[in-house]
Amino acid sequence: PNRNGEVYVKKIPNSVYNVRICIGEIVDFNQRVAAGQDITITPNIKPEVIKKCSDIVNEYINFRQDSINNLDIKEINCIDKSSGIYKEVIDEVEWLKKADYKINKSIVESNIIDSSINDSDQIILKIRERWDIKITSEAGVSEKIDDILNVYYINTNDNYVISQIKTK
Repeated sequence: PNRNGEVYVKKIPNSVYNVRICIGEIVDFNQRVAAGQDITITPNIKPEVIKKCSDIVNEYINFRQDSINNLDIKEINCIDKSSGIYKEVIDEVEWLKKADYKINKSIVESNIIDSSINDSDQIILKIRERWDIKITSEAGVSEKIDDILNVYYINTNDNYVISQIKTK
């Protein structure tokens, strides 16, 4: 199945056809096509699906921020705990507990740059994140803004969960 590319329809035989394409998270395509007409169909993810995925990513970002700032892991259901994402946060918190300085990370903004769906029915969101990071140590406080482009892979099977994050 080709869910993230384009579909080309060429050399349609005699007559007029109602072409309707319905694929889960993709905006339905419905158009009349006449004989001899070539059409290009580019799938687009439904806005409500993008919103749901965005909410899940924001839940994860808040979980990560709170875990690092409070050095405490809370329960979360929007990530695949077997994927390593959860363990990465746990490892970072454990490491920070032993560090001789304190880190405070705050999300300043996050914007969806692009969205697509792959052949595994995963929604892929490219999100530009801006983090305010304060490091407090014996030497004082240092602060910086970190701009990151993260690519979130969200499984859409039964529950929407983040299965992978790639930093670009």
